[in-house]
Amino acid sequence: MEVEWEKEGAESWALPDYGPPRPHSLDQADLRTAYGESDDEDDRYSPERFEEQSYVPDPLGSSTELTFSLGSAHAATSLSFDDPEAQAGKKEVLRQLVANRAQGSSQGESLFKVGQYGTPKGKSDLPLRGKLQENRTQKNATRGLHNRGQILSNDDFAKAKWRRGGPADATFRLPCEYKEFQNRIVQTPGGALSHADFLRQLMQETGAYVRIGVKNPKLIEIWGRESQVLAAQKMAQHYVNEISQPNRPDKSKIWTKISAHSNVKVASEKVKEFEHAKMQGLRKAPAIPTYCMYLFLWPEEGPSLSHCLVTHRQQLDDMRASHDVHIYTVSGNYNYIFLGGTNEESLYQVAEKLRDLWHGLYLQCETEIKLFLVAPPAASIMRMSIIMDRVGDYSKAFLNGEKLPREKALAWGPKVQGFVEGNKEVIQPNLERALELVLNMSGELHMRAKFGSFFLGEYKKPETGYTYTFEEFRDMLRLKNVEGRLLPGISLPQETIFKRIKDAQDLLAPWGGIPLESLMSIKPKHSASFDYQVGGDAIIRVEVSFSQPLGISEFEANRARIFKPQKKGTHDGLMKPMQISMIDFERADWQFEVKAFSLYQGDEFHNDLEKFKQSIRYTWNPSASSIGSAPKRKTQFTRGVPVTRFVEKSAIELNVIDTPYVFELARYDLYKNVNREWTNAKVSWGGSIFNPEWDHTLTEQADKIERGEIPHSGGLSTFFPAPQNVIDKAMASWDEDEAKKASDEAEQVGDEAKKTSDEAKQVGDEAKEASGEVKQKDEDEVKKKAELEARRIEAEIRIRKHHETEQLKIFMSKVQTLARMLGSPEPEMGEFLDMDIGTLF
Repeated sequence: MEVEWEKEGAESWALPDYGPPRPHSLDQADLRTAYGESDDEDDRYSPERFEEQSYVPDPLGSSTELTFSLGSAHAATSLSFDDPEAQAGKKEVLRQLVANRAQGSSQGESLFKVGQYGTPKGKSDLPLRGKLQENRTQKNATRGLHNRGQILSNDDFAKAKWRRGGPADATFRLPCEYKEFQNRIVQTPGGALSHADFLRQLMQETGAYVRIGVKNPKLIEIWGRESQVLAAQKMAQHYVNEISQPNRPDKSKIWTKISAHSNVKVASEKVKEFEHAKMQGLRKAPAIPTYCMYLFLWPEEGPSLSHCLVTHRQQLDDMRASHDVHIYTVSGNYNYIFLGGTNEESLYQVAEKLRDLWHGLYLQCETEIKLFLVAPPAASIMRMSIIMDRVGDYSKAFLNGEKLPREKALAWGPKVQGFVEGNKEVIQPNLERALELVLNMSGELHMRAKFGSFFLGEYKKPETGYTYTFEEFRDMLRLKNVEGRLLPGISLPQETIFKRIKDAQDLLAPWGGIPLESLMSIKPKHSASFDYQVGGDAIIRVEVSFSQPLGISEFEANRARIFKPQKKGTHDGLMKPMQISMIDFERADWQFEVKAFSLYQGDEFHNDLEKFKQSIRYTWNPSASSIGSAPKRKTQFTRGVPVTRFVEKSAIELNVIDTPYVFELARYDLYKNVNREWTNAKVSWGGSIFNPEWDHTLTEQADKIERGEIPHSGGLSTFFPAPQNVIDKAMASWDEDEAKKASDEAEQVGDEAKKTSDEAKQVGDEAKEASGEVKQKDEDEVKKKAELEARRIEAEIRIRKHHETEQLKIFMSKVQTLARMLGSPEPEMGEFLDMDIGTLF
């Protein structure tokens, strides 16, 4: 009996065949001689050649005689199926055919006469029969009808191609051996492939012929036309994908989950609708008058009440929800916030929170300085216009167009100094005002001047065209709604950065007397920052610094900070009370900023985050010994935690000569989690300059505020104090000048007193009057001393103010010098760190 899939789709034995068989055991020359084929390779498959062939008639539907072998004698018996006796013995004949197929023929005879297929004219089949019988082996003889090399009339194109002995048109590798693969298909729960025979289904659906590799049971060999082969490969991949989905639930469980999810979703929507309706009611006056009501007078100083209601609506909603209190305003009374409820204690707590809210807004309003400035480039590199170019999700300004013509270049020179002086006049008063009240802010504060690349997030496009003039660009940066920030991204190659630092021996010096040429031997400080995802779109920033104790080769975490969650996709979520940014086309961009952070305290965060923090390790490798080493991941933590990305920072600190400032050069290695695999490190460079005393001062004052104490006043005297020896020297000089003036005045007074005394001796009444004048002069001396002391205090304040301003100028001068060292006038953009950084950075 034939295998069902071999005859599936074949309507009769009279279907066209692909020509006579081509036994693979014969030589190519013998086959061409036996079948009358042309020596031309292309003629073998011509349509004319196949049309001339005679095909075997239907053995069950015609009267053509068939010769078959019975038993071992192989007696030739002629039988016509139209004969009634033959019809009666039809089943017996078929049974005998099957038996012969199973037993095989020891003589290698075919069940049908070769001549019955028809041979080319003038060619005898006897030589061919002799060669077939001579070359066949016992193994090939036992294959019967399915012997490769014998094309049967019911073979389709794909199987005929296989029988001709040609190589497979394509292969497909299974994930396991065929038998195991078939068992997995059968055991796949709830799928449409559970009872499918893999090979059979593959050939039925695609028309290709498929076999398992002889030497490799994992390999599927495919024959057929190109479309059939591609379809077979695609279907095989579909099978592999189906069994690769573990524990696929049946349809009943799927519908159960869908139903449960639907119920939960409906319930969630109802809860949201209820909370929304309740919140809308709490934003209005109560429908039924309550017996308890407060009026909170909003102070006139600081931001307006309308500003608070718009910008801090969510904070007010949190107060309403947590205390179940109506918070609203009444038309015509916009200086008051009305509080209504049934619990007086809750109203009191809301009033305290409103007072704290106003205090924070007032400080923010007074100290929040946001200045975006642009430094005028020299005439040699100035271009005709400035253009904003998109870099990822940000926009960066570049010089655009041709260089200035000679006439405009000559006119540009005098303008540069005016632009520079204008920037100074803007920076100094705003900086002083911000530093005066920055100490009144609570929380973690951080003060730095940083170098990198400045990007604009929101800005006003040019009114005409795509470019700005320098003046238009400068005015655009001063608009209130412009948003931007500086990111680490020095646009210089690593070798160039190191070379410029080594050449700056008159500006920088390593600590401990290490020569600047040994920059690569300075052991860097290490820290890491992690973005830990919680919920759907919230990110918690975890920052850890590491140290290497003496005598120990491993690093240990010595400081960790966890920032409160911020919304995913936002820039940083950190408040910047002061942000003074300078876009410099000749140098690196820089930004002088004060940041305020919100940190988790105590046990506010959940256990999973604590376990993650405890699992962070910093493994030593050769790249940790030098900041110039090739990047190699050093941070390790528990696998499977929801960390979307992390940054490893290596930094070295150098002293700015003759100043209390420190220059920090930092390398940032960014790793991102993509499809649960960590990408290669993306390296970017940044720098900063700061005074180590700034952070100590800000932390100390923040602790005072937490304890309820009154903090010191800020200003330049706190962050840019004049050196005491300079003040002492200036005051000593002032005292000498005042003493000289007093001595001169005393000589004049002495002469007048002597003259008055001589006249008093002559006239007694006049002497008494003169005596009264002497007493008056003694009182004048006391007043003069008091006035001298007051003038001395005023002079000291004036001298200190002058030298504090000089210290600020020195700091800004060092910032400009370092920016020039780290910058390049070439309009190229290097790698930059696409994230803001926290306290440890």
